[in-house]
Amino acid sequence: MIRTFSTADFSIQIQIVSKTIGIMRKIKYVLSTPHSRILYQSLVEPYLTYSCIIWASPEKSVELKILHKLQKRAVRIILGAKYTTHSRPLFYKLSN
Repeated sequence: MIRTFSTADFSIQIQIVSKTIGIMRKIKYVLSTPHSRILYQSLVEPYLTYSCIIWASPEKSVELKILHKLQKRAVRIILGAKYTTHSRPLFYKLSN
């Protein structure tokens, strides 16, 4: 199914990303890290890159912070890290 979104309201995208990350959290014990990464890249990343120029506008700073927190949560789930683990090394580890 192809979804189109208004560039003015990103709350639907945030909800979809949040629900997908919730599903990833529930199945993290079943999937290996490479498979979790593929799941993230196919189900979450497209929503983060959609209209990324608009996301970075000052008017969307609240939504951008929410998306950043969701992205950090996803990285912790993929790598099996605790909630309190600092995310910068995890992003670096995942990028390699």
